Amino acid sequence: EDFAPFTNSGIVYEEGDNREAIMYQAAHYELVASARAVKIGHEINPDFQIGCMIAMCPIYPATCNPKDILMAMKAMQK
Repeated sequence: EDFAPFTNSGIVYEEGDNREAIMYQAAHYELVASARAVKIGHEINPDFQIGCMIAMCPIYPATCNPKDILMAMKAMQK
């Protein structure tokens, strides 16, 4: 698999990449960005209720071919 859906970062791996290190680095930056967004939001208005959702990783079909759609649906259920 050449795509890392784990972090919602859209990472496309290249041959020879250290996939685990890249995945953890992307996850780290995603969490840092989320924390900064929450901080700024609370500076704007302390009553804001802000959080992040890191568990949803949508998988879209490559084409409108029913086989691709079914494969994407099955992958989302894993």
